Amino acid sequence: GDQVSIQLFFHYHDITVFENVIVNNLGNYNFYIIMPHFNEDITEIVKQIPKDKLLILDIDVEKLDDSYAVLYQDFEENFYQGLSSALPMIQKYESLTLFLSKNQFQYTPKGILKGFKRFCEDYNVKNEVVNNLEFDHLEEDHAYFLFLENDLVRFVNYANRKGLKLGKNIGLLSYDDTPIKEILDDSGITTISNDFVQMGKL
Repeated sequence: GDQVSIQLFFHYHDITVFENVIVNNLGNYNFYIIMPHFNEDITEIVKQIPKDKLLILDIDVEKLDDSYAVLYQDFEENFYQGLSSALPMIQKYESLTLFLSKNQFQYTPKGILKGFKRFCEDYNVKNEVVNNLEFDHLEEDHAYFLFLENDLVRFVNYANRKGLKLGKNIGLLSYDDTPIKEILDDSGITTISNDFVQMGKL
């Protein structure tokens, strides 16, 4: 409403920037909502904010006690269950490769990697984790998991150049449903997505 002032800060997954934003703004606001997208322990940084003024979203800070307000995704279980529900599709292919997109602005929660490894072990799926997507990675009768929309566009272009058809002789899965994924290929792209509407309600 008109009586509320909101400021938005970005930390770009840089722990130094994250800490500076918090330290430089202590006492400036009535409430703080943070999304601590880091795979390192940031407990001591977060504890500087009074817990009655703090809401932590999306990622659990595991070393904080239960008195903190936290609403987070269980990335490991969500990813595991999502892949499990797609098992019949994945089993059509010889292997499943997960691209991390490390040369771009992409944070991958450690829970996703744990869920991926657990799924592949439990269902005996040959797998690989690769830092970045390259043209030479794409092979017929293999499936791939991508996060970034830029990578998805490149992937579809690469597949077309190699004469590969999505869902037939090459598989593609992605994370979080977005409009571009519905139109990027004739049949759309299979995604694993969290229920953000339900998170908002909670």
